[in-house]
Amino acid sequence: MLKQWVAKRAATFGASEVDPEWLEKYLKGKADWAVSVERNVLSAVLLVRQTIRVLLGQEPMAKSPSAIIVDLNRNPQVIVKNPKNGTWKIENI
Repeated sequence: MLKQWVAKRAATFGASEVDPEWLEKYLKGKADWAVSVERNVLSAVLLVRQTIRVLLGQEPMAKSPSAIIVDLNRNPQVIVKNPKNGTWKIENI
């Protein structure tokens, strides 16, 4: 469901300009998804900067958001968790 929502959003904001049939092909598994080179480089640079800050014990560039966890098999079905000290530890994810 999330995959479909994200794909529809991507199609609305430009993917369909390149290939008008992309969304339909993607949802049927006949087309791939790629991140543009421009976004790839920016994401990599920000990830490296954030990693260096964490390794040096400095404050992260951006505090982690709350996590909204939806599990329809539990009660309550939706929980909001806040990270301790503003960041999530990898072992807690």
